[in-house]
Amino acid sequence: MSSGLHQAASGNSQAFHLRLPGYMNSLKGAFIFMTKGKSLFLGMVAGGALGAAAVLLSTPESGRNLRSRAREQRVEWQELLENLKDGSLKLKERLTNTSKEGAVLVRELTQEMKNSVEDWKKTVEPHQESIHQYLKEIESSLRDLEDKVGK
Repeated sequence: MSSGLHQAASGNSQAFHLRLPGYMNSLKGAFIFMTKGKSLFLGMVAGGALGAAAVLLSTPESGRNLRSRAREQRVEWQELLENLKDGSLKLKERLTNTSKEGAVLVRELTQEMKNSVEDWKKTVEPHQESIHQYLKEIESSLRDLEDKVGK
């Protein structure tokens, strides 16, 4: 056919195919995708509506009671989520404060240890010479003792 359409037989059904120039193949693919997407969407909407109707028809409670209970559940869940949010924010704040306090304590402890070591050095330093002298005297006494025992 000269109009670009031709009819093809496939089993008992008939289909029309559109012959497009090369640059229009992408448009053809987009058209097919849109029709498939539209069918999928319509199927999902119809399935959702049928599912909702089945739930409403099979529910042992009246619609009013069901909606009321759903509202109550929603409120309970909102309160629970709000409590969880508040609790997690408080926990985060406590952890932040604890880590800051811990860092301060570590710095203070480190400084105190440095000061203690410096104080110890200052305390020992004047006596260091006398301690060395005392150790030399002990060594000398031990040598003399060894010499006397060895003879």
